[in-house]
Amino acid sequence: MQIREITLTHELHHSDDPEHLKQILAKYGWKSLGTGLEAAVAMHPQKSYVLKIFPSHSAYVKFVQFVQSHAQNPHVPRFSRYVKQIPGTNLAYVRMEKLLKVTESQLLNNYTGYLAEMLALGEVTEMSMLADGLAMHVEDKLMGMGYDVADLMDPDQQEDIYVKLGGEPPQSWMQVLSALAEYSDHVDVEGGWDMHSNNFMRRGKTLVIVDPFF
Repeated sequence: MQIREITLTHELHHSDDPEHLKQILAKYGWKSLGTGLEAAVAMHPQKSYVLKIFPSHSAYVKFVQFVQSHAQNPHVPRFSRYVKQIPGTNLAYVRMEKLLKVTESQLLNNYTGYLAEMLALGEVTEMSMLADGLAMHVEDKLMGMGYDVADLMDPDQQEDIYVKLGGEPPQSWMQVLSALAEYSDHVDVEGGWDMHSNNFMRRGKTLVIVDPFF
């Protein structure tokens, strides 16, 4: 999106409230896909991409920079335009591919091994990677099978655990988690990751991390 496409620079000048952004976008035919604490996401019937608007100082900028360096990994979003400043405002935007929602139930039923890998790597890196609610569900599932998170790192038990969880995630998932953990430490991301169900999406059956930082 070049900002002239929807001619709203003047309306955005004094707005950084996501709900207000949502209302402004709606005036120009953009359908809201959701708002967060600081961002608004919308799609337009005549556009092939999703538009995300957020404050220029947002930690999301750091994530987009990570994606630029790891664009070949299937578990990060694909952008057709990386971070661009909206002139005259404290806001920026990206163009992102359209992805499918994934519910908490789908995550826990179809991607348990992926979440378990996040718990295990979180133990190693001492970084909280999974939101408390999802972490608790995975821990309860492990406990119900007679295991705990520490067992995920035991080579003698790993294979059996992941089989019972529905299968081990692909190497590409482990690679993106490791790279993102290292990057998080490098750019001083504080408070761990904000990975609740709304910050996962799907490209077909491929699980995608869309916004991991607070």
